[in-house]
Amino acid sequence: MSFKKIIVLLTAVMLILCGCVQKNILEKETKTRKETKAIQKNEKTSYTSPVSYSDLSFYGENKAFIPSESTTQGLATGDIAPFYESFTKDCAFIEGRVTSLYEKTYEYSVRSSKFSENDRAYCYTVSVIYEFEIERVWSGDFTAGEKILIEDMQLFCGEQFYMNKGHKYLIPIRDVGEDIAILALNADTAEGETKRQTPYSTEYPYHPQIEKTADGYYFFSDDWTTLASEKAIKVENVDFEYGSVYYRDKMLLLDSKSFEENIKKMLLQ
Repeated sequence: MSFKKIIVLLTAVMLILCGCVQKNILEKETKTRKETKAIQKNEKTSYTSPVSYSDLSFYGENKAFIPSESTTQGLATGDIAPFYESFTKDCAFIEGRVTSLYEKTYEYSVRSSKFSENDRAYCYTVSVIYEFEIERVWSGDFTAGEKILIEDMQLFCGEQFYMNKGHKYLIPIRDVGEDIAILALNADTAEGETKRQTPYSTEYPYHPQIEKTADGYYFFSDDWTTLASEKAIKVENVDFEYGSVYYRDKMLLLDSKSFEENIKKMLLQ
């Protein structure tokens, strides 16, 4: 093949690749514009307090994630403490969509100075892992468009709240390190699966995450005292598929403009 023909062929390939990239960019921009217009249009809907939970529409699948029986069994028993906004002071806040989720079981053995010389405890820990596509960074060292894994361990035998595939959330997360929770057993050494899939975890999964509705409002509990302004609307008849019934009478709805003003105040505190 002549040098001229090679140049022509390479040029054609480059044009095709550029066309594919441009097409993907245009498709993403079109999708974003459509979602933005839909939110702007739908946010004209006015809610009067109280509003029924059944009147709210969320992104993604209507089917809620239901964990397996092993996932709901934690390492320890006890009462779950209430959530406080101050828990999230050092967290990053990111907003985006859950693109997938799955359960994982870790199996390992531990030795402790409290055991006899040759004794070891055989353990397992379960978690739910979310693939999360970030759309907006409110605080923290992340980038919009980035995909990260977030892992919530089931540490206590309590009713944990789970995020759902396709739904959009604004979540506080923190880096908890790579080791799974084995210190509850005062372990000196551990063998087996002792490293997490990801160091990122939501802050306090025994509390419902802030969720974005399809019409651009934010749905959250009144434990977020700074977010719960006078403009927040009471939500009644909340029917969580999973999680503590305690929060069913504590949920609020707030328009995006007021929410943004409030969360900026909170992050400055």
